[in-house]
Amino acid sequence: MKALFSDLLNGFALSDVPLFLIQIASAAILGLLAGLFSKSDEKIYSSALFSSLFAVLTALVKYSFPLSIMVLVLAVLFSVRFMRFWKDDAAFILYLASAVAGICCGAGYVILTFLSFILIVLPLLWLQKRS
Repeated sequence: MKALFSDLLNGFALSDVPLFLIQIASAAILGLLAGLFSKSDEKIYSSALFSSLFAVLTALVKYSFPLSIMVLVLAVLFSVRFMRFWKDDAAFILYLASAVAGICCGAGYVILTFLSFILIVLPLLWLQKRS
């Protein structure tokens, strides 16, 4: 079972998954903190922008930036922009499209995309419900 799961991760070891989750979580926390202190009126958009910036910088330093994560970050940023025009339907479709984008990158990136999808999108949805 362990070998099958490791094979699905396209070269990532199971020991790399916690490090990947810590990278994404720390990028999200840094982005939320930077968004709270920004002077912009759109705090959620600022938080998403800073989160994606920190995620990109962290990934570039670690040389672990799969295409699916980039598509996910872009879809989240665009969906936050579109939330003002089409409240929930279009944003939800973009969230799903960003998760499905990992399929193009292989089965391992699908797993990593869904993990990052949960860590990035759920806090944004929670912040949207609060405001």
